[in-house]
Amino acid sequence: MGKVPKIDERLLRALGGKPADQVLMARGIRHALYLERFKTHEVGRVLGFLNEQLLPDVLARIEARLRRVEERGFDTGVHSTKRLLSLATELRGVLAGGAVRASERLQEDLWAMAASEAQWQRTLLTKTVPLQIEWGAPSPATLRSIVTARPMAGKLLKDWFSDLAVDTQRRVTQQINLGMGSGETVSQIVARLRGTRENRFTDGVLNATRREAERVVRTAVGHVSNHAAEATMEANPEVIEGVRILATLDTTTCPQCGELDGQVFPLGEGPRPLFHPNCRCKATPKMKTWKELGIDLRERKPGERAAMGGPVKSTLSYSQWIKDQPAWVQEEALGPARATLLRETDLEIGDFTDRRGRMLNLQQLEALVDA
Repeated sequence: MGKVPKIDERLLRALGGKPADQVLMARGIRHALYLERFKTHEVGRVLGFLNEQLLPDVLARIEARLRRVEERGFDTGVHSTKRLLSLATELRGVLAGGAVRASERLQEDLWAMAASEAQWQRTLLTKTVPLQIEWGAPSPATLRSIVTARPMAGKLLKDWFSDLAVDTQRRVTQQINLGMGSGETVSQIVARLRGTRENRFTDGVLNATRREAERVVRTAVGHVSNHAAEATMEANPEVIEGVRILATLDTTTCPQCGELDGQVFPLGEGPRPLFHPNCRCKATPKMKTWKELGIDLRERKPGERAAMGGPVKSTLSYSQWIKDQPAWVQEEALGPARATLLRETDLEIGDFTDRRGRMLNLQQLEALVDA
């Protein structure tokens, strides 16, 4: 850093003795709650398109084709096979086109969201860090690339939707073949796909498409939020030294995220959320110390962070938190057998997954204990 930045006395007093890092963390967690509402809004938009346009079109095409096959009699001969192959080809095209449209609709909202999240992060820094400086902002091109060119949980957004279309076509074709092989009527085969009204259509194979679409949307929103925030941090390397990973301290956090909770990585280095689909981890800024900034000011003691059951010290990691929980909480988070291993052995939460974040089975964990 060049010249030493000046302290903003008004903001310093507003912190009330709390470290700026602690306030940034608390406000970031609170912001994540509002983000969940936005996820729900975007899920509603995408599911609305699926339920009102794409899936009814798919079902109508299937029913019309099967009626024509039924008129000639279901059989496993050459003519029926050709008609079913033709149906599969038609479905592939319809679903692929629908996936593109759903992806583009979501993409437009995510571009706007990336800019909004970056601005929120910049405003947060401006209103929280007691320094009189001009905070930097990421370029529009950087924010746009987060949506279109940066993999989320291993794949680009368009590839997630493309795979969703392929998986849907495979499941639909399988159910049609099963229904025909069982001698079902067209109405029965369509019911396999659509589901039944008494079960609110959740028992149909197409409900898997809705669930997967929701997972993709929620993952995409979390991905854009985290990376837009980090792009803002990277625009301010004079003050921000790294990114702190925050997991949610509750029973639905996985061991992979729990192991990374609280860890700080330099800007541009180390793992970043999202670590898996539907990951709820949050990237928050880690400020340089006053000494590193060249400011003669006493460092503040750590404060608190939110957790299931009430606030805990901000320095408490998920690994420490889960070990201090009662047995029923550990069992809800890990399952009875793994919770017992956590309590009765020297295993840490990070030992429960491999280097790729995959959960180890009980045999593998017991081998670690015996090693």
